[in-house]
Amino acid sequence: MFRLLSIFLALGFIVLPIDLDGQAQDTGSRIKDPNVTNSGSSRKEVTYKKARALQTSTAKKIVKVVEALERVMKTEKKIQILKLLKRF
Repeated sequence: MFRLLSIFLALGFIVLPIDLDGQAQDTGSRIKDPNVTNSGSSRKEVTYKKARALQTSTAKKIVKVVEALERVMKTEKKIQILKLLKRF
């Protein structure tokens, strides 16, 4: 009984969040949106960086890598099928 209770207590402390107030901390990596006005509240406004699109050269490299991985996966699948057929 004591062992079961200690396990539940240990799991409870692991699962409990460290920061219970749930407010985001400003790390300085966010930019302030000029369109957002402060409504007189004491809480800080949460703003985020704008998303960036990939450059075309980076996108082309990603496509090449994905296509190469697909070719490798197809050949590995063919090899597995051939091994299965050799058993019979």
